[in-house]
Amino acid sequence: MESSRLPIELCEAVMNALQEHCEFPYGGWFLLPGNSESESQPALYACALTCRAWRVRAQYLLWTFPMLTNNQCFTHFKTAIRKSPNKTIIRGLVLSSEDDNDNDKTLDLSMAAELFMHSFPHLQSLLDSFPALRSVTVVSGFHGDPKLPWLHVIAIGRPTCGILKTIVLEYEHRFEKYDCCKEVVGTSEEVVGSEKRLPELLAGLAELTIRLDECEDPGRCAAYIWSVLPGMHDVLRFEYRARWSDAWKSYTLSVVK
Repeated sequence: MESSRLPIELCEAVMNALQEHCEFPYGGWFLLPGNSESESQPALYACALTCRAWRVRAQYLLWTFPMLTNNQCFTHFKTAIRKSPNKTIIRGLVLSSEDDNDNDKTLDLSMAAELFMHSFPHLQSLLDSFPALRSVTVVSGFHGDPKLPWLHVIAIGRPTCGILKTIVLEYEHRFEKYDCCKEVVGTSEEVVGSEKRLPELLAGLAELTIRLDECEDPGRCAAYIWSVLPGMHDVLRFEYRARWSDAWKSYTLSVVK
């Protein structure tokens, strides 16, 4: 199929609708992970292969908001970005997992950290690799043992100041103590390997949303996170839900009500 018989504007409108977007109040577009079984990306892959007329828009949407859901997907993305100029249009990045119980369908966060860490030669930093990156989402269910908390991994990637506006960290409330919280935000604002603290490394951030999944009472975890991130209170938000099928609810600590 060399070209589409439908108006290209109509075809592109359909492709635009495949992505699940939400406009944040700070002016940046953000890709919602939503259902991890979403078929939007495979559908866009199919569109890109349908004909040359569809390829440009489909590839643009795929590159603008890539969603990495397993190690194979991450490996393909890492290989593609070495040669592609499209990294300059990436505005949102989602690191998620298709299946927590299947290693083949789970993204190893220690591998994904290569996108942010200086040890990866081609992607030395977010500043060099993703100059237009406005949002990062990390969703729980990862295998492997990341050396740093999720938030610290993103911060030491040196995102372009003022560009990265939104970080969403979603994880399961698995333990009675704060081990799961420590995996996500650490124990303080001091960052290993950096002379700067988190607020300075993430200068210009407009919203840091912590999502507590499978959590009926988020008070203890929220209080812990609030205590270890004193310099980020202005941007810190909490959401929680008791079951996967529930809608996310906002949570406000009593100390800030």
